[in-house]
Amino acid sequence: ALPISSFVFLVTYPKSGTVWMSYILSILLNDISDDFSNIREIVAGIISLNEYHTPLNGFFEHRIGRSHQKLSTFPSSCKKVYVVRNPVDVLYSANTFFDRSGGPARQVEDFLPIFLESLHNFGTWKDHVEDAITNKDENTIIVSYESLKNDFENTVTTIAKIGRAHV
Repeated sequence: ALPISSFVFLVTYPKSGTVWMSYILSILLNDISDDFSNIREIVAGIISLNEYHTPLNGFFEHRIGRSHQKLSTFPSSCKKVYVVRNPVDVLYSANTFFDRSGGPARQVEDFLPIFLESLHNFGTWKDHVEDAITNKDENTIIVSYESLKNDFENTVTTIAKIGRAHV
């Protein structure tokens, strides 16, 4: 089996750019084509740390896993990319994503208390981000969703360094 240090875990709070960053990492680490249609085959689905040793959806083959767990739950020996996104944008995205009732759209003001309390047992956005900042180590890169939008080339150049570290 490959050592955990040869894998990259994408760690995000829900609705913070997980799929977009999965795609970027899959291109950087696996030199795949730019066909977004097969992203779910290349990047393991959202996993919890106790599952990282299990071959999930191509995880062993492509060396990328995604998780919404806090960064502190990962060993320092594995490489991690943490994406942080403006909490207001996360709030609006989560409201839209989790409001699948088919009826009239839920007002974001009605969703705000849910978001501030804990989004699907992942804790609060604030606690998640503070945990990432506190537990960042030499194998972790923290990037913002906004930097991907505003300075894509330099941000991706920074992210590409994680694939070369300790391999």
